[in-house]
Amino acid sequence: LSSFATAYNAAVDELNVNRGQGGGALTGDALIYTLSQSLRDSSGFTGGSGSVQNLTDLGLTFDQNGHLNFDQTVFSSAAAAHPGDVGAFLGSPTTGGFLQEATNTLTSLGDPTNGILETAISDSQTSIDNQNQKISDEQSRITALTTSLTTQIDSADALIASLEQQQTYFTTLFTDMNGLNNLQALG
Repeated sequence: LSSFATAYNAAVDELNVNRGQGGGALTGDALIYTLSQSLRDSSGFTGGSGSVQNLTDLGLTFDQNGHLNFDQTVFSSAAAAHPGDVGAFLGSPTTGGFLQEATNTLTSLGDPTNGILETAISDSQTSIDNQNQKISDEQSRITALTTSLTTQIDSADALIASLEQQQTYFTTLFTDMNGLNNLQALG
């Protein structure tokens, strides 16, 4: 139970990293809520018979930060006075009690085929792949636009050069005509 409390507290702390402003990469992700709910469900398990009905009866209590604290004295008293009740509450990973509930919860979270974590990883990978495809598509669109604009600018530069040559030609022509008209007027 002491190890359970330590592992539980580590999980709570890790989930808390992904909450609030400045949280981790999973801030706002439903997975954080799901995992937190699974922890709460496990720690709130009730069952058994007799004097041991919940984890508090075995010496596990919550502090104001949501961490579990284990009181060995409470557990030792319960185990000495009511060993059958302790055994019934704890059960086993396959036959009932707290341990079966915890095993089922961990299985639903960690199953490599369709567990919640595997599904979240798969969904995240799909989202990443979709975003990468959008980025690739946008990059191709930008490249095509850049090529088109470069071609248009090159055409515009060629047209401007042609117009500058025509301007030079007409300026020279008008200058020559003015000079010829001035000579005729004098002569």
